[in-house]
Amino acid sequence: METMAEKNMRFATLLVVCVAHFLMPFMMSAVGIALPVIGREFAASAVQLGLVETSYVASASVFLLAMGRLGDIIGRRRIFQWGLSVFTLAGGLISQAQRIEMIIALRFFQGMGGAMVMATTMAIVVAVFPARERGKALGIAVASVYAGISCGPFIGGTLVSLFGWQAIFYLCIPLGLTAWLVTTTMLHGEWVGAAGEPFDWR
Repeated sequence: METMAEKNMRFATLLVVCVAHFLMPFMMSAVGIALPVIGREFAASAVQLGLVETSYVASASVFLLAMGRLGDIIGRRRIFQWGLSVFTLAGGLISQAQRIEMIIALRFFQGMGGAMVMATTMAIVVAVFPARERGKALGIAVASVYAGISCGPFIGGTLVSLFGWQAIFYLCIPLGLTAWLVTTTMLHGEWVGAAGEPFDWR
């Protein structure tokens, strides 16, 4: 018979995974809406504005497999937490950036943090949920990705209109911190799948 602690950890796991899955695509689709405003403020070229999005997507894609393997070796929860930290910190720094080049560089690191998160979330869900509940949990987790993509233009456009482009990046701070705190206090376990194995750099 399952205990209340196990139920609470499953709920906490699904909560932080859904928040993370919402944030990662949201920060792509919402920022796209803000590019014209960012371009005017920083007198940025079309190439520079393209790099604001491309650096995020490219970094997330490049590091995804490597971070998944690293999570298998040293612990998925650890990589997930590191990813949330990098993603949230980069978002906060972007909101204070004074140059377009700084935004581009920080978006690269934000994408890296996103890769650390996305590479570990599904494995954590599979490890925490029993087989009878796993399909539902994975479905909810995947749905939150599409929620982030879909809500990005509307929420991003509203935030930019009311508060400026920085508000998009401000939003990721409380959400990222909340997910990090819940992970730290309520998710117990590292879920190491390949402890002691070497990391193949080739």
